[in-house]
Amino acid sequence: MLVTSQIPNGSGRILRADRELIEVELIAYSKGARYTCFEISEVSEPRRQEVVLLPDRHFRIATFAYKFHADVWVREDGAAEWYRSEVVDRTPERVRIALDLRPGVTYTVSSEPPRAYCDTTAELFALPLAHPGRMSLHCLGHSVEHRPIFALRIGAAAPGEEDRPVIHVVAGEHASESAGEEIARGMLDLVLNDREGITDGYIFDFVLNANPDGNVHGWHQYNARDWQAHNYADTIDRSWHHEFVPYMKGLPFDYSPETVALMEWLKTTRPACYLSMHSWEGHEGNPGAFHAHPDELSPAMAEAVVAMDEIAVATSRTLGFEFVPRPSPGDQLHLGQYLMRNELAAAYLPEGNYAQGREAMQALGRGLLRGLLARVKPKAAPARWEAMFGAERAIAEGVA
Repeated sequence: MLVTSQIPNGSGRILRADRELIEVELIAYSKGARYTCFEISEVSEPRRQEVVLLPDRHFRIATFAYKFHADVWVREDGAAEWYRSEVVDRTPERVRIALDLRPGVTYTVSSEPPRAYCDTTAELFALPLAHPGRMSLHCLGHSVEHRPIFALRIGAAAPGEEDRPVIHVVAGEHASESAGEEIARGMLDLVLNDREGITDGYIFDFVLNANPDGNVHGWHQYNARDWQAHNYADTIDRSWHHEFVPYMKGLPFDYSPETVALMEWLKTTRPACYLSMHSWEGHEGNPGAFHAHPDELSPAMAEAVVAMDEIAVATSRTLGFEFVPRPSPGDQLHLGQYLMRNELAAAYLPEGNYAQGREAMQALGRGLLRGLLARVKPKAAPARWEAMFGAERAIAEGVA
């Protein structure tokens, strides 16, 4: 039997792999151990295999610090469908599962089933070919390891020449938070199969994989530079997406190329709404959201974020689960909060939970976007974007 995490999206240290037990240690990042993806192959005979997932023994917290509510999912021979494994027991110190293995079958096991960067890229290339004139694919820039970052634009306007408000949807900043990507894919499905005329009033930009290197290597929320600097001494979150707000403020720093690519696209396209998708195995197994506190926003932005919470809660209940909004007072660390406090764009950061499965997360995405467009009706704020970033663009154009 061969057990390895050296696969696309793979993560986790294989401590033991024999007939009696497979032990996999989940690598902790700044917040703890949350993600694993590994492969089992070359099984010699049918058997019931015990697998134990352990938190990172090198980390300062010797448990799954963020309540490991995630199910463990299995895929056979690269099939599209994943199924839940049988969980034998679950404690803060370990998760034990049982797998029924058969000879000749390769099993991929993951705490949050990923979508590979290469597969997503192939999908994005195929869509404009299937819908000529309706959408276009744009390369925003490249990762540290030189993988392209793509945005699928639905709407004919060229970047910077938009004649309608832009809805910007981004997933994969935290590369292994796949439930968040499923929410984004639900939104994309709603727009692609538009039977309600929603594309008549908006332009949609979809970035499904904002952190290609993290996706390929299974680095959870890190890019290649974060991973190179990874150690167990830091108690702060070093994730590259925390560069977004300093970059928008113009603070001097050696920024990651992913940061430059994504933020320059925003400054060019000036979205009316920014939707950043994540996922979480906490919230007692439910999805949720972190966002700016309404008390710290203008009346219009406060009304927008309250409405988005209500839409998310109502949509989730129709699907049979709860949604847990969590306002974050005084925190300027995240881009969505920065955009709302400066009245540049309405912003929302939904966090999916894979305990509900792909289809439910996609349905949540469709409901969120439909409700957002019907109730919030995001409006562009070109004057505010111009006041904040127009001067530096004029200087840059003058130099050119």
